[in-house]
Amino acid sequence: LEKMYTGWQTSLEDALTEMRVSSEAERKVAVDNAKQEMELQVLEAQRKYDYLNEQYQVEHARRKTAHNKLVEMMGNIRVICRVRPINKTEIKSGLGQDCTAYPE
Repeated sequence: LEKMYTGWQTSLEDALTEMRVSSEAERKVAVDNAKQEMELQVLEAQRKYDYLNEQYQVEHARRKTAHNKLVEMMGNIRVICRVRPINKTEIKSGLGQDCTAYPE
């Protein structure tokens, strides 16, 4: 009976060891598969990021150009003519001449 029990225990331990090894191998395969899937997802996300970043740079340049044109146009409209009264120093030096004429 002792021999039987020892043989059975040895068989059981061998089976458990084999299960551990096979489950570790399966786990390793599953981890490798998951890792590969995650790497593919990361690569796809990187491609999308690069594409969107490129589009953003193009649109940013367009918007900046349009904004600069708008600011320039507004500035040009505002600075067409500056009018101020002749100050006392200009009158005394003789340089201050009234050069405005308004239609009647």
